[in-house]
Amino acid sequence: MVAQKQKYIAKYINKTTQAYSLYERDERDPDSATLILLADFFDVSLDYLLGRTDQSKPTIPPVEKASGDLPQEALDRIEEFKDLMRLKYGKNQ
Repeated sequence: MVAQKQKYIAKYINKTTQAYSLYERDERDPDSATLILLADFFDVSLDYLLGRTDQSKPTIPPVEKASGDLPQEALDRIEEFKDLMRLKYGKNQ
């Protein structure tokens, strides 16, 4: 089963099973294009894949927290945009 999984991932990243196995055993470092493919395959961020964070996905703070230094006019426009998106995608909250 492990060999099948390695073969599947290797095919996804356009590498041989042997090359992917070297990445798993930390005997070879993948190039940046391969790292991006691996992050996409595992649905994680590059920082997580490289061990720079424990969070598998980046967190984006809610607009309310990130907008503390914006003028009221900008905050009003953000709310208008949010309302427009709710209408467009059918999520009335």
